[in-house]
Amino acid sequence: MSPTNTFISKLEKAFDVLKPLAVFGSFAEFQSVMSKIGGTDDESLRLASFEDLEGIGVPKLKAKQIANIFRAKDTASDADEQDAALMIHKPISDWPVELLLKKANPNKPYSSEMIELKKRFGDKSVIAFNDDDTFNLDVTLKVIERIQEGFTIDLAMYANKRIYKVGEGPWRIKDACPLHPDIPLIDGRCHKCQQTWSKLSKTLRRVVYFIGKRKLVDVSSRPQVIELFKMASTSDANTPDAVLANETLCNTYPEALHDYNDAKKRDELPGLTVDIGADENGGGNPFGKSRKF
Repeated sequence: MSPTNTFISKLEKAFDVLKPLAVFGSFAEFQSVMSKIGGTDDESLRLASFEDLEGIGVPKLKAKQIANIFRAKDTASDADEQDAALMIHKPISDWPVELLLKKANPNKPYSSEMIELKKRFGDKSVIAFNDDDTFNLDVTLKVIERIQEGFTIDLAMYANKRIYKVGEGPWRIKDACPLHPDIPLIDGRCHKCQQTWSKLSKTLRRVVYFIGKRKLVDVSSRPQVIELFKMASTSDANTPDAVLANETLCNTYPEALHDYNDAKKRDELPGLTVDIGADENGGGNPFGKSRKF
């Protein structure tokens, strides 16, 4: 377990002790108060006395209990690495979770490591990603540790992190073609109609979606699709109100514009994204089927 992971884990265990007393309103508040008295890493937590904890409002006996939690040492050692090397030669079902996660690529749910993790955790959300869609091993290990200890996961503890089920993740969601909503855009382009729809703002793509839904153009006609794409591309894709900026599109397809505005008022605009985790037969991903959003 990394030093950062150990530090947060101790704070979480301490907060669980205090929860029934409602001493702090949230884990974030508790972490902030501890930070103010210097508790910013595992080493500083070990130095905290129960008197220090009483000073921030913790009852005496609970303060002693938490001080013991803070003084507990991480037992990880070089022997752990040696054990991991030996485990590689054993059946994957015998591997510890940490080794599985270190060897796994969460973006490849069909790998043997991810399939084994799916067997162990089922539909529980345990895989953590950062805001930039990169995998976060430390937070994933924290979540799993708390689940194994019987705690309910409070996602508010993991600010700026997104927790997914095994086999799912931000990598699965792609923008969809507005005329073929089941087809993801690869490098911004639809392989069926051969148009690079990513060049348009999402607002304009939504209007195009309603044009196709109303069958105002024949989506199987390449000339008509090309003409529609050219028309939609005449306005600045970065304009806040890109629809109104494109007068030709509005005047040519007023019905689609009406549908767009109506859906916007009802907060029911199409997301125009598709889950590429699997095809309809589950062939791309052993854990699920494609879904439109």
